[in-house]
Amino acid sequence: MKTPAPQEFSPSPRGTDEVLYAAGGGTAYVRLNRPKALNSLTRVMVEDLCIQLDEWVTDDRVTAIVLDGTGDRALCAGGDVKAVRAAIVNGDPDAAVDFWAREYDLALRLGTYPKPVTAHMRGVVMGGGLGLSAHVTHRPIGPDARVAMPETAIGFFPDVGITRIFARTPGELGTYAAVTGATFGAADAVLLGLADPSGDFGPAPILVQQNWIDECFAGDDPAAIIGRLESHPASEARECAAEVRRRSPLAVSAALARVRRAATEADLAETLAVDTRLARGMMLAGDFTEGVRAKLVDKDDRPRWRHARIEDVTPADVDALFSA
Repeated sequence: MKTPAPQEFSPSPRGTDEVLYAAGGGTAYVRLNRPKALNSLTRVMVEDLCIQLDEWVTDDRVTAIVLDGTGDRALCAGGDVKAVRAAIVNGDPDAAVDFWAREYDLALRLGTYPKPVTAHMRGVVMGGGLGLSAHVTHRPIGPDARVAMPETAIGFFPDVGITRIFARTPGELGTYAAVTGATFGAADAVLLGLADPSGDFGPAPILVQQNWIDECFAGDDPAAIIGRLESHPASEARECAAEVRRRSPLAVSAALARVRRAATEADLAETLAVDTRLARGMMLAGDFTEGVRAKLVDKDDRPRWRHARIEDVTPADVDALFSA
């Protein structure tokens, strides 16, 4: 299928130009259109996409959906977390949780859509960008892709149903991806089950590290994982420990628990329902607002986390997040 030329795309009939649409040959095209923000998702975009996808379900003229992003830098860098933080700071945490719930609803629509959906994974594909792409029927990834669920660095957890995929990756690679928020190239993303190959990318670089990853990231105790990393003879493991130490201790603990729980969840709908509950817990815990402040607002990169160390987080602290 030939992608329509840029001038053939039109703003949404509902008035926003943050999402553009085109059609041709039975295929409906969606283009995220916030290139200066790496096509990160706003509430308006999420709502508009849900409405449009619902309309296409019953439109017999549409037999397939294709999703991409404006520009060559990103499909989507995730949700607009600065706007979510602002809602919390301004005393409206329910609006923040509602944004996540709507974003997860969009991920569920795409992941269970009755017509084929292709998401072109080019450039930055992170956070909510994976929610748009990793669950669909066709996920061609480009050689320039940079893929990650980096949420623990901002006091959040890998959401949008991605832990369902991470829980089923080879060995403990998914646990590593969830906890560290590491960024992966195309070959690694395919190995992790996040994308489909669109060419020969060669061996996945992460395989070189899998032995120490499997040894260190086993089990349910985040403090024990850190201990194994810090005492491991591989320098990469010790460097990984230092990186994890810089992340929110509560978010790291939640990410580990989230992967373990996702392993037994029945389907994507259940995973996203649990994500919604955990998102509320993380919003109320405080590390998210602090992490976004330090990383994206003040940019001092000196977050003051709720817990000083991973060892200070108790199982009860984590369980409380899931029942908020």
